[in-house]
Amino acid sequence: EPNSLLWGALNPFRPHEMIPPTLVVDIGISKVTVVIFTKGAIRFTSSIKIDMASTMPPDYLAMEWNEWVQKRKEDWVTAQKSLQELSKRITEYIDYYEEHLIHLHEKNGETLNDIIVCGAWGNFPEILDYLAKKLKKRVKGPEKMLPLHPAYTTALGIALRGIYEEYYA
Repeated sequence: EPNSLLWGALNPFRPHEMIPPTLVVDIGISKVTVVIFTKGAIRFTSSIKIDMASTMPPDYLAMEWNEWVQKRKEDWVTAQKSLQELSKRITEYIDYYEEHLIHLHEKNGETLNDIIVCGAWGNFPEILDYLAKKLKKRVKGPEKMLPLHPAYTTALGIALRGIYEEYYA
């Protein structure tokens, strides 16, 4: 899954060595996948069991964020607690990378400044803004090759990787 996630979140046609150190966060309904990618390779992965809400996230086509927060107050409280826990964990992963891995893989010690958020909750600017403030990093959505919901980032990555392997096989 981490490899497919990267194929869907990052532009696969850009040389991977030119991509700055990036942390990709796939926020699902009950699980979060975190991948650190730098110098053309995956350097760290982790899965975290975090329940974002007792129901599905708001559908960005059917219900606006503020409407969802007002109608689903209990779910919003759960989501806020989960986001606090998630930002704490991501901070720990960034610290681990910068304390242990950066010296092994980086010649000039580039820090991890870019965070890409995708998954079922990745379409909401409010989530991106919250994480940017908590983590004090640039937080954005996936580099979209196609106009797809961020929930389909991994599926897109699987397709792109399959096309790439079929073409170059």
